[in-house]
Amino acid sequence: MDTFLTVLSWATPPIVGALIGYATNRIAIKMLFRPLEPKYLVRWRIPLTPGVIPRNREDLAASIGTAVGGELLSEEAIRDYVDDPELRSAVEGMIPRPLGFSKPVLIRVLRALLGELRKRIDVPKLVEGRVNEYDVHDMERMILNVTERHLRWISWFGALLGALVGCLQLVLNVLI
Repeated sequence: MDTFLTVLSWATPPIVGALIGYATNRIAIKMLFRPLEPKYLVRWRIPLTPGVIPRNREDLAASIGTAVGGELLSEEAIRDYVDDPELRSAVEGMIPRPLGFSKPVLIRVLRALLGELRKRIDVPKLVEGRVNEYDVHDMERMILNVTERHLRWISWFGALLGALVGCLQLVLNVLI
C-alpha cells in the first residue's frame, strides 16, 4: 500500500497538470467560435461572448478580402497567370483559326481584358461581402476543416506543458 501511495504522490502532479493543460487549451479553442451570440446576466453582457470569430466577423471578412484582392489576385498575379504557357495553349485552342488572330495579339488582348476586369472589379469588397454572407456555422466548419488537426496538436501540447509543470512542481518539492 505504501508503494501505491508513493507512486500516486509522484504521478498525480504531472497527470493533473496534463489534464488542466489539455482542458484549458480545448476551452480556449472552443471560445474562438462559441458562443455564437452575446450572453447576458440580467442586463450585463458576459465578457468573451460572443466568441472571437463571431464577434470579429466583419474584420475577418475585410482582412480576407484585402489578402485575396491585394495579394492573391493582384494585377501582377493575373499577369503572371496570363503569361503561363499552359493557359496560352488552352486559350489558343479555343479560338477558331479563321479569325486569324496571331498568338502575340491574342495574349495582349487577354492580358488587357483581365487587367481591365481586375481594375473594375473591387476584389477585396467582393470577397468581403461573400465572406460576410456565410452563416457563422458554415464559417466555423470551413475554418475547422482547415485547422482541426493543428488545433488538436495545440490541445495535446497544452497537456504536455501541463505535465512538465507538474514534474517541475515535483522537483521543487523535493529540493525545497
